[in-house]
Amino acid sequence: MRRVRCDPARPDAAVLAEALAVLSKSGLVVAPTDTVYGLLAHPDHPKAIDRIYTLKKRPHDKPLPYLVDSMARLAQLEVEPNREQRDYLSQHWPGATTVLLTGKDGVKLGLRMPDCPLILELIAELGRPLASTSANPSGKPDTNSAGRLAGELLDGVDLLLDAGRWGSGRASTVVDLTTSPFAFLR
Repeated sequence: MRRVRCDPARPDAAVLAEALAVLSKSGLVVAPTDTVYGLLAHPDHPKAIDRIYTLKKRPHDKPLPYLVDSMARLAQLEVEPNREQRDYLSQHWPGATTVLLTGKDGVKLGLRMPDCPLILELIAELGRPLASTSANPSGKPDTNSAGRLAGELLDGVDLLLDAGRWGSGRASTVVDLTTSPFAFLR
């Protein structure tokens, strides 16, 4: 695993280029977000997605959420929020809110637009949403400190974007926007 220092508030072009190269080759990147460190993969690379499930010891029936950089990016996931859902999103994004929306075939997808320039620029440069989950083994605590990331997880990733301590340290709020009224799940 390669470790690269970064400033999430002012992303460096070389850091972004290195992360994009890793993601484009089915690699995994650990990076800070506005909440906790996240484990990131290219959503169109099944090998990378499988690696996340293996590293986290995550059940395969638990879908990975996606990070987006704009409302327009939802169309790439075949998600079309209705007016009430769009109003909610415009009030809470970018930020620490993950929402559930219905995608194609009626599948619920977890979606978040983080308030983190590094992640937003990475998504914009990739031109796709990022598959993402917290960078910790399933059932273990999340962290906003690069120094507290689990060694066994880091052994399986290709790149760590190290910002030291960054983000709130609290997992995002999760809201199901497919129900009426909307349901707060976490």
